Amino acid sequence: MTVKYEKIEENKVKLTITVEAEEFNKALDVAFEKVVKDVSLPGFRKGKVPRYIFERRFGEAALYE
Repeated sequence: MTVKYEKIEENKVKLTITVEAEEFNKALDVAFEKVVKDVSLPGFRKGKVPRYIFERRFGEAALYE
């Protein structure tokens, strides 16, 4: 992960953060493991929903939060 800091004005800055794809995917895996514990869908026990079904139902953006 790299971070670039650029001063725009006296009290404003611009941050540019670059994250490697592998590191980002690992973070999504961790987020999924935390979120799936509370998910309940018909046909699956609570916390046992496969990731591809979770992403189809709620979208990958649900893991970003």
